[in-house]
Amino acid sequence: MSFGMSLTSAISSGLNGLHANETRVAVASQNLANVATPGFKAYRTDGTDVISGADASAKAPSAPLQSGAPEMSNMSNVDVPTETVNLMIGLNGFKASAKVIEVSNEMLKKTYGLIP
Repeated sequence: MSFGMSLTSAISSGLNGLHANETRVAVASQNLANVATPGFKAYRTDGTDVISGADASAKAPSAPLQSGAPEMSNMSNVDVPTETVNLMIGLNGFKASAKVIEVSNEMLKKTYGLIP
């Protein structure tokens, strides 16, 4: 029964990964959508949420925008290249998590097929 339990754990880990990467993509998308919004402060996800299996959630920025020029103080602090990379990481993480679930499911089917 421990083999089945470890496969169930793998499926659970895959689901946690799907959720964490869904959050990463949603936050990056929101940040990119607001790149031209004056005063918008980009949200961040905490990568440790993915590793620990905790609920991944977006973190609001803690510090106000700092700028030397008064006309720059109304701009958002969204970094487009960073958010683009976050989207790619989220996409690849989502694919990897889905593959973990797919492989675990196939192994579970074969395992139960061997039991008469």
